[in-house]
This record gives sequence, C-alpha cells and structure tokens, in this order.
Amino acid sequence: MLTIDTRVQRVAEQALETGLLNARRDTGEFNATRPAPAGSVVVLDVTDGSVVAMASYPYFDPNEFVGGISTDL
Repeated sequence: MLTIDTRVQRVAEQALETGLLNARRDTGEFNATRPAPAGSVVVLDVTDGSVVAMASYPYFDPNEFVGGISTDL
C-alpha cells in the first residue's frame, strides 16, 4: 500500500533543495569545513512506521534500481 503523502512529499523536496542551495551559497566558517553536495529526507509516520515522504537532492530516479544492482566490478 502506498503511504506517500503528496503534500508532504512536495514540501520535503522543496525544503531539501532550498536548504542545500542556501548552504552552498553560505561562505561562512561552518560551510567552509562542511560542504553541502547532497542530502536526503525520510519522513515516517510515528504511529505505524509507514513512509510519508522521501526525497534526495540531487535527484535520482529510483526506477533505475528496479532490476537490482549488479555486483560486477
């Protein structure tokens, strides 16, 4: 059963992108030692553990992993 809340999903994606882009523009001491190349968000429902939203930035298409991940080097 799909448990993603589209409204929360949209907010999570926007907040993550905005936060990382703002962190990248910050030239302060904190950002100089901790760059912000990427991030992710997972929002769970505390009552049942279901996934309400999940996002990553930069974005990748999870469908690329549907067939599995090769173990070949």
